[in-house]
Amino acid sequence: MFIGEFLCLGVYSWAFWSDRRKAKREVQTGVITQGGFVQETLLAQREGAEDDNRKALTGFANLLLWIPALLDMTGTALMMTGFAQGVAASVYQMLRGAVVLFIGVASVMFLGRRLPLYKWIVLCLVFFGVLFVGLSAVLFPDPEEEMSLGGGGLFGLILIILAQIVAAGQNVVEEKIVSKYKAAPLKCVGLEGAFGLISVVLFLVVFYFSFGNQRKGSMFDMISGFRQSFVENETILYTDLVLIFTIAILNFTGMTITYLVSATSRATVDTCRTILVWVVSLGLGWEKFRAEAFPIQLVGFFVLAFGTFVFNDAVRIPKWLKREEQESYDQTNKIKKGGDSPQTSSKNFAPYRKSDYFTVPANAQLCHDLQPIPISSSDDEGSLEMERKMEVFIKGGKQSSMD
Repeated sequence: MFIGEFLCLGVYSWAFWSDRRKAKREVQTGVITQGGFVQETLLAQREGAEDDNRKALTGFANLLLWIPALLDMTGTALMMTGFAQGVAASVYQMLRGAVVLFIGVASVMFLGRRLPLYKWIVLCLVFFGVLFVGLSAVLFPDPEEEMSLGGGGLFGLILIILAQIVAAGQNVVEEKIVSKYKAAPLKCVGLEGAFGLISVVLFLVVFYFSFGNQRKGSMFDMISGFRQSFVENETILYTDLVLIFTIAILNFTGMTITYLVSATSRATVDTCRTILVWVVSLGLGWEKFRAEAFPIQLVGFFVLAFGTFVFNDAVRIPKWLKREEQESYDQTNKIKKGGDSPQTSSKNFAPYRKSDYFTVPANAQLCHDLQPIPISSSDDEGSLEMERKMEVFIKGGKQSSMD
């Protein structure tokens, strides 16, 4: 898992340096020299487009991604240990659907997010959709698939539920980081994979010399595990290779959803994997079609899909259900326009910086006429004002060079 995430760091590094070289070429082709006047518009657009209040994720701030990496490692270990206690695969998927509720609660408690009532209802729908799918396996079990709820089975269920709480914490921490720091999702996934890989290797070494070398073939026998995965069984080797790349894609898309939307939206979309798992399992014959369980499964999948679409605003709902959200949106807009804001400071302005837009010589007189543009103005008005002043400046530069 962490190997796949770590590969994203290599892709990010390649894309970063490729983008740097491309930007330099664009600047070189976009340079206009007239009487000592140099304009670097392309570089200015690239630098100014992503200018916001967030800090860049650099230096020791990168180590913050070690926290979700440790949570990811802990949650995965709990889930796999619980799954190994005899919990059926369908019940395992059912319990994983509970993560959306935990993330919703954690987002309100730790991120200060305010979810409207209809979204809480939708989160419950998503959970019950997964619950229906799991109940179909409990009410109509496969005779060839045995599950014991006593002893290890019950302990496994508890571990899986605890893993969902840890997974919710991981998603919330990731959203907190990407909301405070400016970083590409590909970089976040790659760093998280690197930190997770380092942590796993350290834990494997410690547990191997503590327990694994005393009993060959045990859970903590690192040497035996590597031999089984990469040497003795080709099927496991090929499966591991496919898993590495699919995990990389999965976590990159998940981090992108968290970066652009929220951790709760990521969880609702991720829960829909149950549908794909069920369809593929039926198609490949890994799961037998049972007519008595199919209606319950079908209802569960429809509820799950509908809840996911509604939560992510892909389906229209009555306006009275969104009234609370609209009131919050109107209040936010009012503050942004300066109606109720008690503070007016330099933070409300985007200061003019020569390095952001162009490089000018000392004899350029009109550069002093450029004034800060209030952020409270609409984007269109601010863009038109800046274009007008830049046009005046360019014309002035051309006129001075002709003279």
